[in-house]
Amino acid sequence: MRDILDWRLIEGASVTRSGVTATPLTRLAALRWRGGALVWARPAGVIVQRGSSRRQVSIVDLTRLLQLAIVGVGATWLVARVARQRGE
Repeated sequence: MRDILDWRLIEGASVTRSGVTATPLTRLAALRWRGGALVWARPAGVIVQRGSSRRQVSIVDLTRLLQLAIVGVGATWLVARVARQRGE
């Protein structure tokens, strides 16, 4: 039986220009069940290779951070509103 939950880092196709090779990295999360699956992928970073030097550059997902901030503000507002109504 296949794994139900899969969490991994996937390297994409490399691109080389002017002696620099860039390889995109994707963070993949998959939840599988009989008859279907839910797959979520997001950018994780880039591997940059120049000659013998190789480094990984992380990508900050600003959309995800903004979504979390909006949820946090909404939850704070909701808790404050409920607390205020109970206090009246």
